[in-house]
Amino acid sequence: MEYGTIIKFAEFYNFTFEGLEIWVVLISAKRDSGNERMNMSTELLNEIERLDHFVQNLTVVCKDETIRFKDTQGAQINYLFNWYKFAYYWSDYVADINLTFPVASAMGHKFFLGSHFFGVNKHKDTERGPIETMEHVTLWYMSQANNFTQKKRLEAIQMKLFQLSKEDQFSDILSFEMYGDQVANAEMLRGTLYTIKLFLIGVVMMVIFMLFMYFKLTYLFIIQYLNVF
Repeated sequence: MEYGTIIKFAEFYNFTFEGLEIWVVLISAKRDSGNERMNMSTELLNEIERLDHFVQNLTVVCKDETIRFKDTQGAQINYLFNWYKFAYYWSDYVADINLTFPVASAMGHKFFLGSHFFGVNKHKDTERGPIETMEHVTLWYMSQANNFTQKKRLEAIQMKLFQLSKEDQFSDILSFEMYGDQVANAEMLRGTLYTIKLFLIGVVMMVIFMLFMYFKLTYLFIIQYLNVF
C-alpha cells in the first residue's frame, strides 16, 4: 500500500497516520475437532459476529486501571463481512444477491470477499463460486497508539485476546488467534528474557565446570608431585 493511500485510509476512518496500528483476529475450525476447514452456515457467521462483538466490548484490568477496547481508539473495519452476513441471510429470498467468491454482489453493489475469507472451496477444483468451505476467516481492527500510555493500553487488550486464544474456550465450533504488533513485541521480549536466562544459566554452569576442572587438575598435580618426592 502506497504512503498516500495509507494517509487517505487513515483520514477516511478519522485516524491520524502516526501511531496507526492494524491488527487481525484469525479464525479457524475448532482445534480439537480435527477439521482443517469450516463449512459455511448461518451458525458459523453468527458465531464470528459474536466474536467481533466480544472483541469490541473487551475490558482488561491492568495496574488498577480498567481498559476497554474503545480506550485504544479502536475501530472495527469488518464492513464487508457484515454485508456478506446480511446478504447470506437474505440470499434465499432476494434474487439480486450473488455471493460468488471472490467478488460478490448484492442490491446492485459489488464487494470483494478475499479480505475476510481464505482457503476457500479447497475441496473443489476451483475456489470460484459460492463459498462452501473455508480454512480461515479474518476480523480486522484499527487502533491509535501515539504515546507510551496508549501503547500499553493497546498491549493489554491484545495480550488479553492472545491469552484467550490460547485457552480456546470462546466457542465450540471455532478457534481464533490474534496477531498484532504489541503481541509480537511482548513475545519477542519474552523470548529475549528467556534467552538471557538460559545464557546466564550456561555461564554459571561453565564457571562451575571450570572451577571443578581447576581443582581436579590441581589435586592431580599435587598427588603427582608428592609421589615424585
